[in-house]
Amino acid sequence: MAVVSRGALVAVLTGGGLLVVVGCALALVFEVQGFGVPRDAEPRTWHVLGYATGALAGVLVPTVTACVLLPRGRRWVAGAGAVLAAAVVVALLGVTT
Repeated sequence: MAVVSRGALVAVLTGGGLLVVVGCALALVFEVQGFGVPRDAEPRTWHVLGYATGALAGVLVPTVTACVLLPRGRRWVAGAGAVLAAAVVVALLGVTT
């Protein structure tokens, strides 16, 4: 596999991971706020754990893939994706809570 195709694979996984993180973070916020459940119900533990695991996987999968596939000089792609995903989650939680 050439370096260009490896970089393209990492870029696609990073973009997909960012979408997964945003989706899981939104679902987690809705779960904590009680959207779609009876008024007196607490957040469902298994749903919260599932959304948190999904958000974590959305960051870890592209990062690990970049560390395995890319040469040392290009690993900044994984770091940039992880920082961007974390910034989106922090901004999303800060705005909605």
